[in-house]
Amino acid sequence: MEKLHIGCSSHHLDGWINTDYKNTKHSCDIDFDATKEFPYEDESIDYIFSEHMIEHISYLEGCDMIKECYRVLKPGGKIRISTPDLKFLIELYNENKTDLQKNYITISHNKFDYHHRKFEECEQCDMKETFTSVPEPTDTFVINNFFRDWGHLFIYDEKTLKHLFESVGFSDITSHKIMESDDMVFCGLENISRMPDGFLQLETFTLEAI
Repeated sequence: MEKLHIGCSSHHLDGWINTDYKNTKHSCDIDFDATKEFPYEDESIDYIFSEHMIEHISYLEGCDMIKECYRVLKPGGKIRISTPDLKFLIELYNENKTDLQKNYITISHNKFDYHHRKFEECEQCDMKETFTSVPEPTDTFVINNFFRDWGHLFIYDEKTLKHLFESVGFSDITSHKIMESDDMVFCGLENISRMPDGFLQLETFTLEAI
């Protein structure tokens, strides 16, 4: 059984072909660019899994990636993608927030240096130096940062990724919680230990397809 893990970073899965692109910090089984043609024959892979990777490439590159996933999967082969949810960001802006959302905003905000950014003197303006500060954790700054940091290029929601799956030929598309699946091969794959408890679940939606 051939199982392909796209964008593994340091999260290696036993029994999977762990791949990443120009990963200099962590070793992987194969180094390849998921936006290009995969180094696999047609209908040669049984399972594909990718977690928090597709948002780091453009939407058009994501289309190419999903087309390649469809090409290399065997008939009846399955794909599972977990990725940040645009709906999560929209709900983070709601006035009535859950305790988990409040905690997410506080911890996420404190991880980033919004304070004391210096603007050097320039010929186009008289400003010599200006300091900005954010007095307290705010949803606005966390949401803005989420779109711009970590190399994020496109944040999906379920309907957009589902449409992409359908457009290349996938069927039986189903939504699942992190770490859960009706197929035992897909159970327990996401790297929940890399974030505070509940944060990855809050951020993420997961779709599977055949």
